Amino acid sequence: TVGLRCRHCAHLPEKPRGAVIYPKSLSQIYQAVRNFQRFHFFSCAEVPDDVKEKMRSFGPKKEQSKPKSAEYWIQSSRDVLGLVDIEENVNEHGSSK
Repeated sequence: TVGLRCRHCAHLPEKPRGAVIYPKSLSQIYQAVRNFQRFHFFSCAEVPDDVKEKMRSFGPKKEQSKPKSAEYWIQSSRDVLGLVDIEENVNEHGSSK
């Protein structure tokens, strides 16, 4: 299983809501990251203010459509990270667990 977590609050014994996510498939990675950005990142007390400001400075990218963005995440997960979908969840290439 592949999970994503907030590096800023990973050290806390009790993680704030949305700090750790486990997308069930490659196609869900895009939405999982979007949810992380919307519901955790800016409310996480451990993320430094300058990092939040940097993220805000990027602003929304209107020229990039959701289907195109989602496909980018799927392709990058496969090509760059070597992730594959299996019946139960997302896994590293060649891993049987």
